[in-house]
Amino acid sequence: MPVAQQAREPETFALTPGQRLLWDDLAPSGAQLNIGSLVLVPGDLDVDAFYRALAQSLAEHDAFSIRLVADPTGGVPRQRVEPTKPLLQLVDLSAALDPTAAAHARARQLMAAPLDSFGPVLYRSQLLDLGADGCAWLFVANHLAADGWSLALFVDHVLRRYAADIEGEPCEPKIASFVEWAREGKATNAARLADKAAYWDARLDANSEALLPPPAVPSPTARSLTTPIPSPLHARMAAYCTEHRASPQVLIQAALGVALSQAQARTGWTLLLTSSNRRGAKLRRMSGQHAGVHPFRWDFDADQTMAELLTQVRQAMLQDYRQLPFQPNAGDRSAAVEFGVRFNSYPFEFLLSELEGRPLTILPLRSEAPIGPLEVIYVDLGPARERTVSFNYDPRALSGAEVEAIQTAIFQLIEAVLDSPEHPIPQLDVTYPRALGQAQQLALAAD
Repeated sequence: MPVAQQAREPETFALTPGQRLLWDDLAPSGAQLNIGSLVLVPGDLDVDAFYRALAQSLAEHDAFSIRLVADPTGGVPRQRVEPTKPLLQLVDLSAALDPTAAAHARARQLMAAPLDSFGPVLYRSQLLDLGADGCAWLFVANHLAADGWSLALFVDHVLRRYAADIEGEPCEPKIASFVEWAREGKATNAARLADKAAYWDARLDANSEALLPPPAVPSPTARSLTTPIPSPLHARMAAYCTEHRASPQVLIQAALGVALSQAQARTGWTLLLTSSNRRGAKLRRMSGQHAGVHPFRWDFDADQTMAELLTQVRQAMLQDYRQLPFQPNAGDRSAAVEFGVRFNSYPFEFLLSELEGRPLTILPLRSEAPIGPLEVIYVDLGPARERTVSFNYDPRALSGAEVEAIQTAIFQLIEAVLDSPEHPIPQLDVTYPRALGQAQQLALAAD
């Protein structure tokens, strides 16, 4: 009789640096690990065609096929590939008093519900019937399978595949394999990471003081202030940045650092900066979790112009980007959050703006749990959509009035620079009023 072949365990491979930082910094099964997108579409969608587009895109973006494997000793998990059938749940919200509001409420509900990192599927996908309001596609993923860039790339490919299917046109987006890249192990090479760890340990030692210390007990729910950037102002910002080899997000980031530093009579700042770690065309075509946060430090003096500061910022960023991913060696990796203020950007101008002649509204979704005392997010989804700056904050670290003061200071500074670009960076009279009307230093702003 033939000897029965013993079933082989699926091959496992290590978490990438971006996944590892997430695993160390955030609760492995908490809602902070959720990332999502809500797409609002006027009118109906062909459900069968949309399912085909979703299925094809999930097969191409193989990061959604990974499954985490627990370490029997309780250590860092590994991952394996385990393709699953594409899932698309149909939900009827047409009877709601305000179907669009109901779609937003459902998005918040799904974002707040943890996706088990060791579960069989690392995403949720729902097609919402909004009746006269049209329909919506809600996609929520575990952050270990996708970062912000990946999610935008995936959403765009699903929508473009759907449009091509309806029009009978070919659609073959060039997607690089996350699984093959992760299996190669170049990103987890021990010698390379040791060199990077030494660099980042020195950066951490040199920049240990936080602009905004976190509260002793974080609030379970963040609050948010979102500010649209008027198109004329954004056009001026873009022109100024083009002239000085920068980008609007770097200008906003610099203005944030200057405003916070001036509030504390400092001449420099450290922010936690989020980067997608995608250097090279291949990585920009790849899904998966690549993003990480890392400390960036800049100093300025009273005689500098913003153009001179942006040059300094760009040089510092290039130096640090060569050492990405952020890989501290000693101590607790989660100590990085002690820097307090994070800056993130969603420069996703490539997203499809309309479907069958109908304008699309694409909304990035964030967990409602605060990630540190303050996170500032610049969102640019293209000229057909509104550009915004969002301030997500822990109400136990900052009051709403203080966040409004920060927001006002940033845009006052930017407009002053655009009006008089040859002048030194203006000194703002920045105070952050408490709810009781008392002006306090930002570092003391804790409830």
